[in-house]
Amino acid sequence: MGTKIQLILTVFALMLCSALVRADEPAAADHVLVPDDIVEIIVRNHSELNRTASVSPAGTIAFPEIGEVKASGLTARKLASTLQTKLEETLNDVLVTVTLKETHPAKLTVAVVGTLKSTGVLEIKPSWRLIDLIASAGGLTVKSSLVHGRIMRGTNVIVLDVPEALAHPERDANVPLMAGDLLLLDEKEVFHPQITVVGQVDKPGAFDLNDTTSLSSILTETGGPNAKAALSKAYVLRKGKRIPVDLRAAAAGQSASPGAADFKFQPSDILFVPENTEKYSVLGEAHSTGSFTYPTTGKITVLEVYTQVGGRTGQGDIANAGIIRFTNGNYSVSPVNIARLLEKKSKAVNPPLEPGDTLYIPSTKAHGFSWNSVIGPLSALGLLGLRL
Repeated sequence: MGTKIQLILTVFALMLCSALVRADEPAAADHVLVPDDIVEIIVRNHSELNRTASVSPAGTIAFPEIGEVKASGLTARKLASTLQTKLEETLNDVLVTVTLKETHPAKLTVAVVGTLKSTGVLEIKPSWRLIDLIASAGGLTVKSSLVHGRIMRGTNVIVLDVPEALAHPERDANVPLMAGDLLLLDEKEVFHPQITVVGQVDKPGAFDLNDTTSLSSILTETGGPNAKAALSKAYVLRKGKRIPVDLRAAAAGQSASPGAADFKFQPSDILFVPENTEKYSVLGEAHSTGSFTYPTTGKITVLEVYTQVGGRTGQGDIANAGIIRFTNGNYSVSPVNIARLLEKKSKAVNPPLEPGDTLYIPSTKAHGFSWNSVIGPLSALGLLGLRL
C-alpha cells in the first residue's frame, strides 16, 4: 500500500513539473536572445553536432560545419530555423532544436550626483550597499567627513552618514542600495545654498541658489534640456513633495507660464526633467512610417508631420487621409484633406495631432476603401487590451 501511495505522489510531482515547464515555455519562446545568453542545440541524427553555446558579445555563436552564426535579436525557434537551413546545405535528415538554458539578467543601475570620482548612471549588483558603490566608483573626491549624502528613493529621502558607513560597514549606516536610487553626495562646506537638477538636461548637477535664480536661469546653467526632455512634465521635489513646473516657455526663452513665472526655488530643491515618452505615428502611403516622438514645446500639425515624413508615396491618396484617435476606449477618425492644405491659397484648417494620434494615408489602389476596414481591426485589438 505504501509503495502505491509513493508511486501516486511521484506521478503527481512529475505532472506538476511538466505543467510548470509548459507554463514557462511561452516566455522562453518569445525571448529575444542577447549576448551572454546560453542555449542548448540538438541536431537529430547528428549527435556529434549537439552542444551548449553562449551568445558572444558580438551577438553570434560558433557552430561546426557553419562557423559564426548571428543569434542576437533572434528567438530560440528562429535560431533553430537558421541553423537547420544552413545545415541542410550539406547534411540530410536534419532537425534542429534550440532551447534557452540561461538568459542574461537585466542590469541594475543607480544614478549618482556629487562627490564620487565616477558619477552618472552606474551599475550595481543585487547585494550591494553604499560602500560597495563608493569603492566601485573610485572613491570620494573629498574627505568623507565633508560629505552630506542622501538617497532619493521614490518620494522617500534617506539621509546618509558616509563617515559612519566607511568606518563600520557592518552597521545600518552602510545602507543597502536598490535599482533606481538617486544618490546625492554634496560637500558640506558650501558657501551658498544649492539646488540639484537631474534628468534630461545637458549638464545635470548641483547649482548655487541666489535671489536671481529662476527656471530660465537654471536651465541656462545646465546647458539646456536635451531632445528627450518632457518639459511640460517637469517637477521640483521639495521635502518629499512634487511641485509641477512647466518648463516649455522657459526653455524657449519666453515669459514663463502662469504658476512658473513667480516660482521660487528653496535650498535643497531637486528639479527633475523627465524623459518624453509621448509618441505619434504615421502609417500608410508615406515615405517614412512608424512612431515618432511628440514635441515638448507645442503642438505639431498635419502639414508639419507630412513634411517631416517626406510626403506621400506615388500611391498615397492624400485627399482622403485621416487622423486616428483613441478616446474613452474607442477609436475614431477625423478626415483631413492634405491635398487641399497644400494649395497655396487654401483656407482649410491645418489640424494638430495629439499625443497617441496616428496620421493614416490610404492608397489610391485600395478600391472600395472605408475607414471601417482600418478601425475594425483596431477596435478588436482594443477588446484584448491592446492599442495601436
